[in-house]
Amino acid sequence: MPALQRIIPSRGKEFWDTLDPDNMKQVLEAVKEEFKRPESAHELHYLNTMSRGSPIGDSKPCYRDCLIFLLRGEFIIGGQGRVIDTGCAYRVKDEAWIWLCGTTTIVVMEEGEQRGECLRCTQESRELKPAERDGTRKEKKRAKKLLDEKFQALSASSRLHRPW
Repeated sequence: MPALQRIIPSRGKEFWDTLDPDNMKQVLEAVKEEFKRPESAHELHYLNTMSRGSPIGDSKPCYRDCLIFLLRGEFIIGGQGRVIDTGCAYRVKDEAWIWLCGTTTIVVMEEGEQRGECLRCTQESRELKPAERDGTRKEKKRAKKLLDEKFQALSASSRLHRPW
């Protein structure tokens, strides 16, 4: 599903152009202030790429309901194509992947019921790692199988959702 709504922040494009896209702390603080987001850092995701080749895909559970602020560059949403207006936020729903093109900096803000979903998924994987490494033979086998299934699902989803 494409970006549903473009949100133009009250601060002008000139303000956003003055920020250093490589300074994660500065960017996150400015975005939190602009969008009045008091939540903890795990509900904000800063992504910064410097790719010269094909777009880089990224999958997060929160892409099902989030706000994506584009500081620089462009990204691709399946079914919509390239999103290029920097200094704006985009409400995104029901996406599995986004693709970052070239040198791009975005901040993803979790919304609605997806708030905290990325943290929960990360914690699940972190809990499986020690079991795979230190558990009994049965626990190791189960943890390895679950981690392999997650990886296989992610790989298949990546191929399925490629925009090209």
